[in-house]
Amino acid sequence: MTKLKMNAIVFSLIAMLFASSASACILKLSSGQESPQVGGTDVITLQFIQSHRNCTVKPEATEIKTSGMKIVASSEWKAVRNGVYERTFNIEYTESGLASFRAVRNCSKGGMTQELTVQVQ
Repeated sequence: MTKLKMNAIVFSLIAMLFASSASACILKLSSGQESPQVGGTDVITLQFIQSHRNCTVKPEATEIKTSGMKIVASSEWKAVRNGVYERTFNIEYTESGLASFRAVRNCSKGGMTQELTVQVQ
């Protein structure tokens, strides 16, 4: 193998290693309901995990979009441990069919979208 090929392979491996550590943060959604009914309530928990330490986008910049449900109340963001933030939403299911709760973060590291969907009876 030529020295040029070997350098290209080593450079590619190093680039892949650093690319994964610079990726966007992680969003996790969880719900307490498996088979909700129209008019029923639920608590959805949104967790934001910083995967890079120099994030310039605050947790409060996370956009929330809903369909088939409405947010009745929500908590403030709170730090649950270093680099992990959490917020809860009390929601009410407003129509039958597929309901969704989407969290969107836009940033220079690629951003992140996480969506929770549930079938409402």
